[in-house]
Amino acid sequence: KVSRAARVHNVRAIAAAGGVAANSALRKGLGEIATQLGIELAVPAMKYCADNAAMIGFAAWKQITAGIPAAALTVRPRWPLTDLSQTAAHSI
Repeated sequence: KVSRAARVHNVRAIAAAGGVAANSALRKGLGEIATQLGIELAVPAMKYCADNAAMIGFAAWKQITAGIPAAALTVRPRWPLTDLSQTAAHSI
């Protein structure tokens, strides 16, 4: 899918970040695609590929220490940044 999308949209680079960028098979595959298409691959050093679970755990800890009960939270697996209010963005 990445290869097809890169060709269709004539991209100049592919980037991967976050916990998924720590996946060595993914890095290798994206590297091969970038080489085949003659484009750049941008991935951070492994020490900067944060585990999403750790980030979620930190957010939960902040909410618990702020006295927000888990039952008061709404689970939103897909939450566009454009939907966040200033208050919500700064509360964690």
